[in-house]
Amino acid sequence: MPFNISCGTCRNSNAGWVSACLRANPTGRPTAGYGYPMMGPYWGGQAEYLRVPWTDFNLLELPAGAEHENDFTMLSDVFPTGYHGTEHAQVGAGDTVAVFGAGPVGLMARTARCLADFCGRHRARPAGAGRTVRCDRGELR
Repeated sequence: MPFNISCGTCRNSNAGWVSACLRANPTGRPTAGYGYPMMGPYWGGQAEYLRVPWTDFNLLELPAGAEHENDFTMLSDVFPTGYHGTEHAQVGAGDTVAVFGAGPVGLMARTARCLADFCGRHRARPAGAGRTVRCDRGELR
């Protein structure tokens, strides 16, 4: 589940700009997220229980069964945010991808495209970028 919240029906959501949803934040700001100041009335995503609006649009589908339940539990923050970004960018096999910002989310976006498609949702479009380029101002990143 990514930390940005989108309705899936507004102009920005339909254009793929899910981090700039026009309906999710009641203050009128074109953005909404869990636990961020001024990004709506949504408490942090690290809580034991969480209200998820527009679940049909905001949640990522996982394979059926409980075999990897503990593994998926750990995928509730930076990895799905990076994965979600690469899904919306429609990165496919052989694409060259530039990841700007090598913090946790940027590294997970890079990792998401280097892994095989574990969800099985896009078998017609092979996953895995051909080349990823990490761009960051910090020398240690």
